[in-house]
Formats: sequence, structure tokens, C-alpha cells
Amino acid sequence: MAGVVIQIGKASGTPASYPVSFARDNVVIDSQLVPVPDLPPAIRNDFLRGGVAAVKLMEHGRTLYNALHKAIGHHLGPHLDSKGTTYLDIADPDLVKFPWELMMRDDSWVALQSPIVRVNAWKPSFSGPGALWPLRVMILIGTDDLAIAAREEERRIREELSAVHSLFLVRTLFAQDRPIVTRELGEWQPHILHFIGHGGQAGGLPRLHFDSPNSWDWTTLDIKSHALFDSWRPTLVVLNACRSVNPNDDLEIVSVGSAFLARGCPAVIGMQADIKGATAGVYAGKLYENLAKSTPLHLSLQAARNAVYDFSSTGVANTREAAMASLTVCVPPEALFAPVLKVTDELKQKLMKFSSFEVISHFVNQVERREQIVTSLWPIVSSVQRRPMVILRGDESTGKTSLACLLMDLCLRTYHKVRYIDVNDGNPKNWLDVLRLIRGRESDQVPIREPLPRANFNEFHWQINAWLSGKEPAVWDQSSVDDRELPLSVSENIAKEPASAGEPLGGAFQGFRRALESVASAEHPLTIVLDNLSGLDHSNFWLLWDGLFQPIANGAMPNLHLLLILTTLEYTQKYKIDEGVQQSLKRFLNFAVCNIPLLTPDDFTTLAPELFERLYAEVDINDFKGYFKTARSNVFRQDWAIGKLRELYDSLEKDLHLVRRPL
Repeated sequence: MAGVVIQIGKASGTPASYPVSFARDNVVIDSQLVPVPDLPPAIRNDFLRGGVAAVKLMEHGRTLYNALHKAIGHHLGPHLDSKGTTYLDIADPDLVKFPWELMMRDDSWVALQSPIVRVNAWKPSFSGPGALWPLRVMILIGTDDLAIAAREEERRIREELSAVHSLFLVRTLFAQDRPIVTRELGEWQPHILHFIGHGGQAGGLPRLHFDSPNSWDWTTLDIKSHALFDSWRPTLVVLNACRSVNPNDDLEIVSVGSAFLARGCPAVIGMQADIKGATAGVYAGKLYENLAKSTPLHLSLQAARNAVYDFSSTGVANTREAAMASLTVCVPPEALFAPVLKVTDELKQKLMKFSSFEVISHFVNQVERREQIVTSLWPIVSSVQRRPMVILRGDESTGKTSLACLLMDLCLRTYHKVRYIDVNDGNPKNWLDVLRLIRGRESDQVPIREPLPRANFNEFHWQINAWLSGKEPAVWDQSSVDDRELPLSVSENIAKEPASAGEPLGGAFQGFRRALESVASAEHPLTIVLDNLSGLDHSNFWLLWDGLFQPIANGAMPNLHLLLILTTLEYTQKYKIDEGVQQSLKRFLNFAVCNIPLLTPDDFTTLAPELFERLYAEVDINDFKGYFKTARSNVFRQDWAIGKLRELYDSLEKDLHLVRRPL
């Protein structure tokens, strides 16, 4: 979508005029001095106080449009006809206060068809890098009352993000004291800061109010002065609070939104006047619904604006509140977040052939585990040490593979190569069998099970063929070589790390690691997931640990990640991980262990309805309260695994012919 920048400087001279320029694709097409337009204060005053008839708002909107049209003349009409984005770079402090989002072109409201974006310290040529996925979203609820409908807005945000929750990590703070809020923000450093509550003024300072045990106000002074934002600032701030982008005119103090911009936040959305809580919830829901689809921020807000326009209990279009939200950016909205792969219907159908992907959009109560896996593999929080290897452990049916699918979904969307290997086929496995499984052979429709490129393993195949046939390998001639699948019939111990790569079979792991490294790159890292290791004995497991797992954990193989899925019994008794690491003098800090606990009987009361509502369309949860109560008493009296709940719903679905929501 094409965009133009209309830059209006501060008024000066006698008679007063504005320097105005019109630029497209970073090239100024027209520049001139334009007389200060007659914009009556009633436009802003009527917009702020509300209760003004729609016809009067339309009149004000035409006045604003005519003023802009007078400034840039014949350029504006063709630009709006193309439905391009209008970036307003307004330096004059009086002019910037007007609700330009209300502009009407004859009887057509501009902002519903063409995004209107304000800019500040504008960097039009900025192309990234944007914020990296997964995005951390912190929802701050200042006041938890019915008028604001904060809990409903928070629930809707989470619901809209749940379909792609591999891309988003969400935390909520309900009406907390100042030290808790600042500590959580400083430690977690969210990409998106979303405030729900009351705005306004406190002691002459624009503020956000927190009705916590020790009630407090987050003022513009706090935001502009506190050390919290010295080394970090959110990429996007959403202020769903009344007058959050409205300055104090008498004291000439900037708004809360402007204070965040002054601290270097590249994008801020705020409300220019008083807004109903229910309407703010519509804004939030539609905004995050579109962000979850990887829609750029300005287009996501335009969709939200249209939704608010239609949101009315009186049948009259909600013009004023639809114009309420104001977006200000300092970089192009498309550059705020790193590019992410869109999952097409074709890709989705392929992934659905892997049964564990059928449940990932409905996986509940594993927020901490999701976050632990992601923050271990990638240093998305500066305080967390990166560990390229993570062990995911838990009892049977605790959802280990489903949780791994969340990670694989994130990896696919962020352009990783992903290789999932189910080791168990009912037969015993040695270390070489597992290496061959990681490499893969047969093509698969499911992308995460596609074999790694054969050409990258030519040298490895050449070495293996020579050694297993009793020949000393000569110098590889760079030819294409296939693995002859010769059986491993020599002592396993000679596969340990050799003194020399030329020893028989001693270089097998070295050659394999070189092949893996050639598959991975900084732009396309390789993530390997090893699942269901039954059939691999203790000795072969530790040969793999020394030859492959530990080098990955040590960071010796750049751009490689390993997720190892083990049952609790495999971890503690079969492979004795803790004992083996201690005996081999390896460091535990080189890898992370993510434990999935069993759920308690009390968890059933919360999780059962949540999963039920996510799974099934057009059901009234109230009709099943008795069913949940009975199940809690009879079936879920002891600690349980999430798989047990899914089994319960599979049975219920069959008996009642319930219809699952599309993923």
C-alpha cells in the first residue's frame, strides 16, 4: 500500500504560515508556505467532551480535511483515491492537538478507507531489524471495575492471540503497586505494553491510574525520568485509557503517549478523549486479531477502527469513538516487527497430518513451560542465558509432544529449518541408527519430518561406507555418495570422540556435525526435536550425548538447537541424566531442563471449561457445569495429566456430536 508523508512545521511570520511539504517514497514532491488555516477550537472541544451530534462531527471532519487539502492541493485527492497511508508529521503544538483521524472528504470518512498515522522523529528509511518473535505482551490493568470491563478486554486479547500463541507470550498484572509493576517490566522487558484503565490528570500531570493496595499514578514525569526505560523500551505501547494522548494545555505538558515516544518507543496507540470500556475492548480485540495474522500495525488499527464504527447499541454509527484512537510511529509500521512466515492453508493441512499439531492451539496451563523453552533456546530476555539444548521431561500424557509442537510452530514461522524425529519404531536402536534418523531418507508431506538435504551428508556417507566395509577412507573426491545402510557390527566404544579423525569410525560424529552445521545458517537455523527414545539403551544414549548432544549444548555448533523429549522414568532411571552428567564432569548449566508437572484436582475447575470453550464452537458452557462438577468428583480426584482431559472430551464429543472449532 502506497504511503505519503505530509510534513507541517511550526507557524511563524506575519501573517503566520506553516512550512508544508508533500513526500512520496521519501522524495519531496511539493514544498511551500501555507497560511495558518481557520481551525476553530470547537472542533477539539466538541470531540473531547462528547455528546455532539454525528452531523456536527461530520462538519468538523470536513473542516479538517479542507484545511489539509488547502495545504497540499491537488496531491491529496489522488493519494486518497489509491487508499494509501497518510503519515502526518505535524510539528506545530497547536495543530497537533486536533483530531485529524476525524477527517471527512465530502460524505466519506477518510480513516475508514485510508490509514491515518502520525509520525514523530520520523525515520522513513528504517527497515529493521524489527522486534524478534515471540513477542512478549504485558497487559497492565490499572483498575479492575465493571465500567472499564478490563477482565473482558484481557480475556479477548488472549483469545485472539491463542490461535498463534507460539508467536506471543502474554503476562497480566492486575492493579499492582508501583514496585511490582516496575520490577516486572524491567525483568521481562515486553515488546508490547498494553494498559487498561483510567487516564486523565493528577496534580496537573497526565497519568495512568493504578487502583492497587497502595494506589498510585504513573505520570508523564515518571515515564520521562525513571531509569526503567534507560536501557529498554517497548516496541509498541497501547494505552486503552481515556485521554491518554491528550496533553495538559494549561501547563504545556505532553501527554502520556508523547512521554513514551520521548523515551524512544517507536509506536504508541492512545485515546484522544473519553472512551467507553466496551468500545475499548472492541478496539483491543480487533487490533490483536489482526496482529496475530501478521497484519502491519497501521492496517490492524484501521480494521479495529472499522469494527468500532459498527459497534453501537443505538443503531447509529459510532463515528466519534471510531476516530478516538491515534497511532504515532517513528519508523514505518511494517518495520516494527521482524518478518514472520504466514501459514497458508496448504501448509496447515500438511501440518495437521501430524496428530500432535491438532491440539497445540488448545494447549492450556503451560504458559510457564512455553516461556521456559523459548527463553532457553533464544536470548529474548537479556537476563536469561541462552542454552542451545533443552530437555523437556514429564510423565506420560502430560503433553510433551504438543508443547514441542508449539516450539516447532514458532520455529517454522521464524524461518527455521525444523526436523522432528520419532526415534521409536519398536526396534532396538544404536547411536548410528539415530544419526541416520536425524538425517532422514524418505520424503514426507509433513514439513517438520522432511529429511535433511542429502547433498550435505555426502562426506559423512562416504566415511561410513568405507569404515563399515572394512576400508580405510581415502580422500573424498567431492562426489555424490549415498548411505549404503551397512549395519554397525563393531564395538560401540570406538565411536567415542577420537584422538584423530582418521581412526576407524572415530570421525563419524565429527563428519555428522559438519554436515549439520552446513545445513544451518544464521538466517535459517536448524532446530532438531528428538522424541520417543524407547529402543535406545543407556550406552548408546551416552555415546550420542558425547558425540552430538554435548557439542550442541556447548555452543560449538552455531545456529543449531536441540529439544530432547524424555519421560520422567527415562530421565531419572533409564538414562540417569543427573548421574551421567556428574560422572562425565559435564556442566548442567550448558543445557536447560523443562519439567511438565501433573495438574492438581483444583486445576480441573479452571482448565476444563477453558479447554472446552476453545475446542468446541457454538456451545454454552453453562450447560456443562453439572458435567464438570461430576467429573471433578469422580474422575479427577487425584493429580492428572492433560492427556486425560483430552480423552474425556474425545468421548464427550463422540456422544454429543460436538463440532470442533477450525484451527
